[in-house]
Amino acid sequence: MSKSRKARVKNSRIRHRKILAIGGRESSSGRNNGAMEIQTTMTVEGTAEQVAQALLSNELADARMEALGVTDYTHTVNGDQAVTDARVGADRLPDVARRFVKGGIHVTVTATRSGNTVTYEVDPHGLPGTVTLKETVSGDSPATVAVEGEVHIKIPLVGAKLEKQAAGYVDRVLRRDARMIEQAIA
Repeated sequence: MSKSRKARVKNSRIRHRKILAIGGRESSSGRNNGAMEIQTTMTVEGTAEQVAQALLSNELADARMEALGVTDYTHTVNGDQAVTDARVGADRLPDVARRFVKGGIHVTVTATRSGNTVTYEVDPHGLPGTVTLKETVSGDSPATVAVEGEVHIKIPLVGAKLEKQAAGYVDRVLRRDARMIEQAIA
């Protein structure tokens, strides 16, 4: 793939609570609900329709699970909704999370498409936290994917630290996602 056709992620920001230093300057989050915010923009080769369709696809789910090292999962697409149900071993979790989850976790991700917007709801089955993401796709070849989301972990004293690490993890996953979306379209 030529340099101009490579998937790109730009304007990535993770914002926590009211203020977090970004690139040496402070930025206001605009929200005060105690959750870690994620905002990223990706550029992906393909039309908005192709990208939105790929976000629910079996090919993208398989690529995501492989990249995360998850082998115990199912992915089902039913019209404008896809559900991924996965069991993630403790060895695949960040170090700080392993202290709270000794045997791994069971996660269900429900993706719902409305036009060229896909909303993800993550159910961590019994863990005190939530993750929500919304990917809005616009433009054609290349398409722009605007990602907004929140990570909220409800554990006294360490929840904010875990949120920051989890949001950083989600941000890294989204950076890889642009390439995987293009592969799913191809």
